[in-house]
Amino acid sequence: MTRENYRILVIILKKVGEILLTTPVFRELHKLYPHAEITVVVDKGYKDVLLGNPYINHLFLLDPHDSPITLLKKAVNLRKHNFNITIDVLSIPRSALISLISGSPIRYGRNKRIRKYAYNHFFTSFPEITPYIADRRLNVVRELGGLPDTTKLDFSIDELSTQKGKETLIVNGIYPNDRYITISPVSLVKSKLWAFEKYATLADYIISKKEYKVILVCGPHEYHFLQKVIDYMKYQPSAALEFHQLKVFGYVLREACLHIGNDGGIKHLASAVGVPTLTVFGPSNANVWNENNDPKHIALWKEISCRQRKCH
Repeated sequence: MTRENYRILVIILKKVGEILLTTPVFRELHKLYPHAEITVVVDKGYKDVLLGNPYINHLFLLDPHDSPITLLKKAVNLRKHNFNITIDVLSIPRSALISLISGSPIRYGRNKRIRKYAYNHFFTSFPEITPYIADRRLNVVRELGGLPDTTKLDFSIDELSTQKGKETLIVNGIYPNDRYITISPVSLVKSKLWAFEKYATLADYIISKKEYKVILVCGPHEYHFLQKVIDYMKYQPSAALEFHQLKVFGYVLREACLHIGNDGGIKHLASAVGVPTLTVFGPSNANVWNENNDPKHIALWKEISCRQRKCH
């Protein structure tokens, strides 16, 4: 098989943000090997992050609740495709097993404890590369001979989701000529939460200026975060929306003038659809998780010496 007909396996199992931050890798691999087949392994709950991505030929879906025997059988099934290159982005135990069984002659992963034996190539750093994680993930493409020129994230929104997004806005009193700002006070990591009362003060300020409408937004089963902000607000937001369809969520973010929120998956979704972002960072390093070379994406971050432990 020639280089042009390579079969490439990329494993990125979970988390919306982690998957979005890997999308530049798919695009740059396609540029480097334009005739290669690219298969991506992802947990089935996150498939919507990648559906419609023009640089991916196949999605192979896993269930995170699979038994070890079932996972082993699925890995053996993948091996039948005779991949030339396997790239394990997160190098967690499940993905390391798949990488090892894939049988690829070239297997990239992290040099981590016992898992390192699943790989014969490790991710390395290029000193001139920015700390931004999407840029660092492109190092594997650089090692393979590619010359990435952008870290733009990719996210596809289909026509049906576009229509549902428009309907969602209109039902909530947001019309095509309205200008609005989305605010997401959500984080599943307590140390990343900016105070709800501060989000409320910010939302009230925006509403009082009457130039923009305010929409509070969250993902599935996260509405309680929005309610806590609403409880502190003097004014009512134009809408408070809990999204269960990622692509509809992406449409609503895309049509906003600005997205404000904590560091996390929603921030990366906003970046992927092209809306400017203002992100409040907790203990995580904004240089790693934010596009600091892009003036459209502003990070508010202060380094904290004592993060999880109590300071004396």
